[in-house]
Amino acid sequence: MKNKSILLFASVALTLAAVVTGCASTASKEAAKTQRMASRLTQCGFKAVPASTPEQTQQLQMLPAGKLSVVLRNGKHYYVFPDVARNMLYVGRTPQYLAYQRLLANLEENEQYDQMSKLDPSIAAYNNEAEILEGTATTVDWSWDSK
Repeated sequence: MKNKSILLFASVALTLAAVVTGCASTASKEAAKTQRMASRLTQCGFKAVPASTPEQTQQLQMLPAGKLSVVLRNGKHYYVFPDVARNMLYVGRTPQYLAYQRLLANLEENEQYDQMSKLDPSIAAYNNEAEILEGTATTVDWSWDSK
């Protein structure tokens, strides 16, 4: 009977540890995702605005987490991203939002290109030649010169 109690206690403890680890991992992923989004928004011209009053903090917490929202204030549209962990709002207007959309499109295009170049090495070699001609190459691969 004592062995069954110990076995039950151990299995409950292991299950609880797995749940806690899973939650921590999810929270860590969400924090990284929020930080990545905040960095991209800042890169596109969004302004980081701290929520310094209780009213601002309440408004910050009312916005959907992890999403860019459109807010109408004084007859103007603003694009707002909440970072509750840092008590910060990232605020932009239409030009900043369009820059963000272009950034996302470029990132997606680069990801697709990377996938294609893994399947066909000649694409990667072509890109390397193009970077050299544009003067944007960071390393030079002259292996194509001997062909």
